[in-house]
Amino acid sequence: MQAYTAERLHTVEEYLVLEEASEIKHEYMDGRIIAMAGCTLEHGSVGGNVYAELRNTLRKKPCKTYNSDTAIAISYGKYTYPDVSGVCGKTEVYPKNPRAPKNPLLLVEVVSSSTGNYDRGERFALYRQIPTFQEYVLMEQDKPQVAVYHYLLRSIVYCTNCSSEVR
Repeated sequence: MQAYTAERLHTVEEYLVLEEASEIKHEYMDGRIIAMAGCTLEHGSVGGNVYAELRNTLRKKPCKTYNSDTAIAISYGKYTYPDVSGVCGKTEVYPKNPRAPKNPLLLVEVVSSSTGNYDRGERFALYRQIPTFQEYVLMEQDKPQVAVYHYLLRSIVYCTNCSSEVR
């Protein structure tokens, strides 16, 4: 008979200490710390271009744009790193984690063949838990295709250029 070893869950405080000292990024999901893979050159280029263009567009507005080095707080117990995020108005954070905005309006993910299902499914479901969340942009890294989900009043109002179902 094999013994079962339960996965050790970590506190938010333990996660924040690890993240501060780590050379790689980690998601934090209700006690689980998950290492994130690095990105391809194409992924980095698309994400960087979106960040730069959005930052330029919002320069004279009361909005801030963050790149993939900035985690967002889905809740106090969930943190992840979107490729680009946007906050309008004052950036709100949890006192114990002042580096992760908890009020993004816009989240952008660069989609690859290995992340597409997760980005359209589980990740989108996580993002919909954020009370301020309004738009989700999925950009294909290997072809010129963009899908924009408008999420208002806690439901998907419409999707521009969507060719696949949301899970």
